[in-house]
Amino acid sequence: MLVRSVLLKLNQQKIKNLSEIQTVESYPAEYEKMALQAKLELANNINPKLKAKVENIADYDVVFIGSPNWWGNIAPAVSSFMAENDLKNKKVIPFITHGGRGEQNTINGMKKKCVECNFISKGYISYRGRTWGINSWIEKASALR
Repeated sequence: MLVRSVLLKLNQQKIKNLSEIQTVESYPAEYEKMALQAKLELANNINPKLKAKVENIADYDVVFIGSPNWWGNIAPAVSSFMAENDLKNKKVIPFITHGGRGEQNTINGMKKKCVECNFISKGYISYRGRTWGINSWIEKASALR
């Protein structure tokens, strides 16, 4: 849900064709069960199946990719997205949301999965979905496009 707040802000700034990464099987609504599933996926390097692919990703030069910080890593669904889509030669601009632990290994982890793409390491880091400073970050990121 925190990532969605950043997506909404990107949409307000006229960043087009935004889509949410969703898994085929939903995560449990109860936090403890969700956390257990997520930790198992992370520990076992499991990339869950996604509901849909981004149509015509080949047509895009710039891709914004967002993830929550899950125990120092990007969410497994984001790993699935990066594995399933050809990001070669694309400019990838990351953003991370967290509840108090900062970026930890999320940006570096995403960069490692970004094979042969132009990864912009200065991603946006959002604390608890707050979007302070996001407009200036979007301006800088847009200039990189």
